[in-house]
Amino acid sequence: MPTLNHAAVLARLDEAVASSWARRLSSLRDVRVVVGCSGGCDSSVLLDVLARVLDPERLIAVYIHHGLSPNADAWGAVVERLARERHVAFRLVRVALDTAAGNVEAQAREARYSALCRVADDERAAVIALAHHRDDQAETVLLQLVRGAGVAGLAAMPEWRTYQKIVLWRPLLEVSRRELECVAEQRGIKWIHDESNRDERYRRNAMRLSVLPMLERTWPGATNAIARTARHLQESLALEREIGRDDLATARVGQGIAVERLARLSSPRRVALLREWFREMNLEAPSHARLIEAQRQLLTSAPDRRVCVDLAQGRLRLSRGIVIFERHKLTDSTCTTIETLQWHGQSQWMLPSWNGAFEFSRGVEGIPESVLQNATLIARPRMGKERFQFGPDRPSRSLKHCYQQNNVPLWEREGAPVLLINDHVLWAPGLGENRAWKFDASTPKIQIRWRAMPKDGPSLHNVI
Repeated sequence: MPTLNHAAVLARLDEAVASSWARRLSSLRDVRVVVGCSGGCDSSVLLDVLARVLDPERLIAVYIHHGLSPNADAWGAVVERLARERHVAFRLVRVALDTAAGNVEAQAREARYSALCRVADDERAAVIALAHHRDDQAETVLLQLVRGAGVAGLAAMPEWRTYQKIVLWRPLLEVSRRELECVAEQRGIKWIHDESNRDERYRRNAMRLSVLPMLERTWPGATNAIARTARHLQESLALEREIGRDDLATARVGQGIAVERLARLSSPRRVALLREWFREMNLEAPSHARLIEAQRQLLTSAPDRRVCVDLAQGRLRLSRGIVIFERHKLTDSTCTTIETLQWHGQSQWMLPSWNGAFEFSRGVEGIPESVLQNATLIARPRMGKERFQFGPDRPSRSLKHCYQQNNVPLWEREGAPVLLINDHVLWAPGLGENRAWKFDASTPKIQIRWRAMPKDGPSLHNVI
């Protein structure tokens, strides 16, 4: 393997990041950037180069504390020191995962991105910078390939993507892991080594530690070639979406789609149109197989027959030649799981059994922080004896009475667990935080929100 010229690699990296910024974001004056930083080599180098290429006062370095490693506190301190040395603001955010629920990788990924978006919202930042590089891209393509993904999955990670109204920016996708390590050595950056990265029970680790090295031994340059394939597929995906948008505009009738116009298209164009329609509604598109079955039912039904195609997030209905989408209103309320959490500042509590998460953030209203600090929180179904107050001087009422008084529909009542400390309700679905506590304006307060996840899991397959 040829020796790298450290100074040349550093100069090329700075130029690549500056050019990437100039292509899409230079017109955004004074935009703030959240930088996800784990303390590893990749994200440490990203923070270092951004602090040189951009104004450090624009940056907020964020370390996500998953609570999975006994070294996490020390790693957070490493990132804080790295940020301070570069005059960059620092935030540490704690999240809670349910390790007994399985798929810790997916939980951690969902929690990480949600936490970064909350920090971006708090700091009024428009961009989240992530340190994924060329090797990560190749790993993602192969992971999607073994899942049987289509073009969208195999296109892997784009340089730019909008997620929850925030721009995700990956300026290192053309840079190899070896080049980043070279830059870290040149800049004297000491990075941490996460022991979990050696655990091949996690699929991405197995791909990085076993599969890609084997491919490189057999086909030198395989990693670069696979990453290059992702770029080609991204171009194909962009064309597919452009055609889908044009076809959707032609087939649209009010809030629906004319089935007669849908029938004129080829099957691939129908799929592209339906995917674009779901994207426009801010919904995750069903699988390719489900879309094929949906169009079959819509196009082969008798003219006088009403058709209903059930999907994960709602149903497609065909009536009088128009296809409309109806979202599910009633959430599965059969969950009887009781979960507990010792709260010490976590920003998120993932509850996979409930298909959602509680999110905690500072605000002008909410629960006094002193009530929550070091308390044991309980998330459970409603049992019928809970009480709720709309103000400290208002009477305590049963949740049933409060729901009826405020016309809260059934699906809102049963779509999430009740959150309690002992027998005291903190938050109730459809009503929000209990306002039983008295406090003055200077009291630190925590806002509690519930965020539901799609029933088929986090929609972050391309975010990684």
